[in-house]
Amino acid sequence: MSSYKEYKEKALKNPEIKAEYDALEAEYDIIQAMIDAKSKQHITQNN
Repeated sequence: MSSYKEYKEKALKNPEIKAEYDALEAEYDIIQAMIDAKSKQHITQNN
């Protein structure tokens, strides 16, 4: 089986998949920023 990176690269060649992926990018950027901020503050879901 190929790696996730190879799978993602292949999948994003499909214009429909690429459009959906791009549409969700901002949402995932916000989620990642929240995760990063919690990590910096040493906050877990158990706190």
